[in-house]
Amino acid sequence: NIDSLINKVCIRLEVNKAQLFTKSRMQDIVRARNLIHNILSEKYFMAASNIAKIFSQDHTTVLHSLNMKTMKERFWSPEQTIWQDFEELIK
Repeated sequence: NIDSLINKVCIRLEVNKAQLFTKSRMQDIVRARNLIHNILSEKYFMAASNIAKIFSQDHTTVLHSLNMKTMKERFWSPEQTIWQDFEELIK
């Protein structure tokens, strides 16, 4: 369930759920969205355009999130804790 996943990420990362659906560019909110984008893509095999609709974003924003993980950039650099969050939440 997508809503359940979003709730789990919000609790785990201590972010406000309502803020995820705004245009906020605060780092903790963007990080949480990025994590959700990647889980929805890899666990639920959702297309970037469908993920984008959930957050009222452009699909290229979602593609950028997915690419960050692939390239191990920003939130996804090897020393970041997002990897642990991702592994535990994808189960």
